[in-house]
Amino acid sequence: MSVQETRAAFEAFKAANNEQWLDPEATVSLYSEEGKRRAFGGRDMLEVETAYRVAFPGWRREFNRVVLGEDGFACVSRVQATNTGPFMGSPPTNRAMDLEFATFFRVRDRLISESVIVNNEMVAATMFEQLGLPNPADPGPPARAMLQRIFEDSNKSPKDMGFIL
Repeated sequence: MSVQETRAAFEAFKAANNEQWLDPEATVSLYSEEGKRRAFGGRDMLEVETAYRVAFPGWRREFNRVVLGEDGFACVSRVQATNTGPFMGSPPTNRAMDLEFATFFRVRDRLISESVIVNNEMVAATMFEQLGLPNPADPGPPARAMLQRIFEDSNKSPKDMGFIL
């Protein structure tokens, strides 16, 4: 592919995340079958994209930095949205989220075949915290207390070992 073809894929992705946000098909149509399978860990991409649009109808994604190549693009973007619809089994919180993160996209045959959010777990944790929702990946207080005891026994702090509790 050429850089111009990658630019076209990026511009379509950018539009699907802004002016075409309320149409989940606008995003799903940009992904190859392989990309759809990978996007949400095997979950149905259209179902997940639709759920985000119900939960965050006013979603806006600003693309602050973009790098284009012959086989993909990378971007640092900022998402701002307010949770006004049900999300992950919870009623609307009416709270705003403001997230900045980096994502890498591989493009093949003019379709996104792979996308990876850098430090996805931290981005998700920040989103749940801002929305006032429990983080489904959080092991809970008993597991955090056990980890704290392990760190204390090792004479190293969780921070020294690269953990955030």
